[in-house]
Amino acid sequence: MPPLDHDILEILAPLMNSSAGDVWAKIAARAGNGGIQALTVALFLLAGWHLQKEKIKRCTCSCLAALLLSGILVQLFKFTVGRGRPGIALSAWSFRPWTSSNNWHSFPSGHAASSFSIAAVFTAFYPRLWWLWYGVASFIGVGRVVRESHFPTDVVAGALLGSLCGGLCFSAVCRYFSLITSGCPNESGFRKCYVQQLEKIKTG
Repeated sequence: MPPLDHDILEILAPLMNSSAGDVWAKIAARAGNGGIQALTVALFLLAGWHLQKEKIKRCTCSCLAALLLSGILVQLFKFTVGRGRPGIALSAWSFRPWTSSNNWHSFPSGHAASSFSIAAVFTAFYPRLWWLWYGVASFIGVGRVVRESHFPTDVVAGALLGSLCGGLCFSAVCRYFSLITSGCPNESGFRKCYVQQLEKIKTG
């Protein structure tokens, strides 16, 4: 077992068979569900569109794009890597790629990927609350380990993948909005548009 998995599992062991751990795991499973997250974000998008709140529209569009991208990549990795879930696999190094069985789709954690993709986007738009966004995402990620649905390294990989998707989609959506608004109508360089959008977010 990778040292990271071993050390974290030892720390979390008391929670795994406790009532508090069971509650934590159930909340994390629901809160980190990509479908529930997408539906919630979509409702905020509709609200932002109705209220004509540009920042909310950009944030929610970025979140939906990040959820879609991270979801596609997660499924691709799950299918090609085929890592066994805790309790199913003989060890953390048990792999069965190219299988459709959910028992062998441990790597990476989809709940962590979707949660951290949203956290990355929210941090870009509301940086002062970065600790809240990543705190919630971490709560969900650790909950997946407590539930024994994933090894810690699955969650770490999902968190990194989700954060990357969130950052990429934030940049792409900002660029899109800059091209259809007056943000930088005559500027073809991505970097300047991106910086201008960041300034708008910070001030608006």
